[in-house]
Amino acid sequence: MDTFNIYGSFGYDQMAFFPDGVGAAEPFFKGLSCEEQYAGIKLSYTLNREEAMACLKRAHIYKTVGRRAWLETGILIVAAALFFVSFGLYQGGYNLALGILSLAVAAAVWLVPYLDMRKRAGEIAGGRKIEVEIYPDEVVVGSGEGQWEIPLDGTSSFEEFDDLMVLFTPKNAILAMPMRAMEPAVIADIQGMLIAGCIPEKR
Repeated sequence: MDTFNIYGSFGYDQMAFFPDGVGAAEPFFKGLSCEEQYAGIKLSYTLNREEAMACLKRAHIYKTVGRRAWLETGILIVAAALFFVSFGLYQGGYNLALGILSLAVAAAVWLVPYLDMRKRAGEIAGGRKIEVEIYPDEVVVGSGEGQWEIPLDGTSSFEEFDDLMVLFTPKNAILAMPMRAMEPAVIADIQGMLIAGCIPEKR
């Protein structure tokens, strides 16, 4: 099982101001950082359990989910059926036991990851407020000593699902930003910056 850190928006006006006599080729803000040029789009939110669950599922941190889970389940069900047939023909107690064990393992393939995901999702949701500020060149999470940044330089991937905008970083960190925390007028701006600064997430 891989380890991922899951963390948890902004409207900005892309307006350039030029003093008299200064043309577009020499912008007044030339040389300034994005933080100095633009006020970041700020978000403040708390993830709920369902949103955290959606991210955990999408991150594929469990190997026995999806197609692999279906394959393993199919094999175990076939094995259980063969054991039960053998039990019916030969009355061997071990065939009955192995058939029941195969069904139990098939159930565990689905149940164990689900229960662990629900536990982890509850810990992630946990009522902790997440503060995010989005700029054209980076996303800043938190403040003070706990602050960290996600550069929008093509090293992270971006995906939208279940009303979430989610960044997957190369360091196995996930930033989930619910659209419910965004003003409708700035959603397109946020999408544009994240798409421009990230690679599409391949699932």
